[in-house]
Amino acid sequence: MAQAGSGVRVAVVGAGVVGLTTATLIQEALPGASVTVIADKFGQETTSDGAAGIFRPGLQFRGDDEKLTRKWLADSYAYYKKLLEVKGTAETGVKKLSGYHFSNDYPNIVWNALLKPLLEEYRPCTEEELREHGFKYGTFSTTLLTECRSYLPYLTRA
Repeated sequence: MAQAGSGVRVAVVGAGVVGLTTATLIQEALPGASVTVIADKFGQETTSDGAAGIFRPGLQFRGDDEKLTRKWLADSYAYYKKLLEVKGTAETGVKKLSGYHFSNDYPNIVWNALLKPLLEEYRPCTEEELREHGFKYGTFSTTLLTECRSYLPYLTRA
């Protein structure tokens, strides 16, 4: 029996975080496929190399409908969480990060209902936390951070 993707040739343009993640996921989904990454810069020459991504999508992040948006976020969070649990921070660059998101003017910008069911901890700040930091509105969360300086090399080995 032929392997899934046998004979399929795929080209992915870009060797940054999006390109290498895409290439890796295609290779996992179609193990028999030939996946080629085409880019003018690789590794430390990419913009992604100096970047880190905090899993906290903006309030404007939307798919065609809320169900699709929630699926995208759940799938993405599960992907990075699995990397952390199975491979660890040292190998993948994925780690937990806790922190606050504050505002004095706009209560709606600190709360993102899409994150509540995903994150290990996501809650409104207590009155004490707000007072301590000098803000009117805020949330506290524990999410994931991906440091691309480790994540990109991990993807090339995956």
